[in-house]
Amino acid sequence: MRAGLRRLLESYPDLQVIGEAASGIQASGEALELGPQVVLLDLPLPDEQGVETLRQMKQLSPDTHILVLSASSRPEHLSAALRAGADGYLLREVAPDELVQAIRAVARGETVVQPQLAARLLTRLSQGEVSPTSSSLTARERQVLLLLARGLRNKEIARRLQVSERTVNFHLANIYQKLQVSGRTEALSRAIEEGLLPLDALASTES
Repeated sequence: MRAGLRRLLESYPDLQVIGEAASGIQASGEALELGPQVVLLDLPLPDEQGVETLRQMKQLSPDTHILVLSASSRPEHLSAALRAGADGYLLREVAPDELVQAIRAVARGETVVQPQLAARLLTRLSQGEVSPTSSSLTARERQVLLLLARGLRNKEIARRLQVSERTVNFHLANIYQKLQVSGRTEALSRAIEEGLLPLDALASTES
């Protein structure tokens, strides 16, 4: 599978493959040493061991974006991967052009989830109770969260809302505290779980 992916990615002039790994431990080491912009992580089943590998990789290389390829379409596996730090989650059978679009999107700082997977997760969540956390976010914090989901950086959010970047940082700190998370990706994952983001707010591989 790795050889096929390498051939595919190297056929695009804007993509460069700088390393490969045969195991999670090796992948973490390669990511730390090479500092890639994007890691394409094959997790056939995001079980406890796989999620821990993902979490450790994100801790060691926080500036690297991680795009997960998985055989599982189960909402709980998607949620676990996002909470562990994944910047995107695709099924293994994703079309080649969709995969390339997703790599480019996560490189830009977007969170990518295939629409059918996001819909499945949100449907499941809508059948249960929504955490009271959602009601504790202010209207402005919800705006910031929505723009965050669309891949905007702090400076871009500030420009869009016509406030200072310092104010955006203040809102983000409040969001992180209320959602009990430590960063952007984890905040988006928690927001997805709690139904704080509409389906059309999620970055997807569809054009």
